[in-house]
Amino acid sequence: MSPWSKRSRPPSLLHPGEGAGREGPTAQISVGVSSIMADLLRLPDEERRFLVLAGMAVGLAAIFRSPLGMAIFAVEILYAGTAFESEALIYTAVASVVAYAVNGLFVGWSPIFLFPQALRFTRPLNLVGYALLGVVAG
Repeated sequence: MSPWSKRSRPPSLLHPGEGAGREGPTAQISVGVSSIMADLLRLPDEERRFLVLAGMAVGLAAIFRSPLGMAIFAVEILYAGTAFESEALIYTAVASVVAYAVNGLFVGWSPIFLFPQALRFTRPLNLVGYALLGVVAG
């Protein structure tokens, strides 16, 4: 399917088996736009791959507000099961941090998930119980 057709359809019309959460359509649209840019710039294969990875990291970092996590996620998806290129991680990290900063300027810096006051961490002694729970749960 061409990048233009993936970009033009709304998430509710995704084909069965495709991602339907926030990350699926965002990753597809970001990768599609990056692929179109690589075509227009006539980039060689290695640079095209880096641009597509950076594009995916940019889109995901903007919606999840987690730039470094999405940089690692984008590289991991392509290189799952093999050693990944550290150079690709540099490109995705820089691109996703810039996307996070731009998104924060337009949307704001508030966290995605807000915790009620009752669930906030207030006493360091609670860490002992959490550590024991982690050991028991594995």
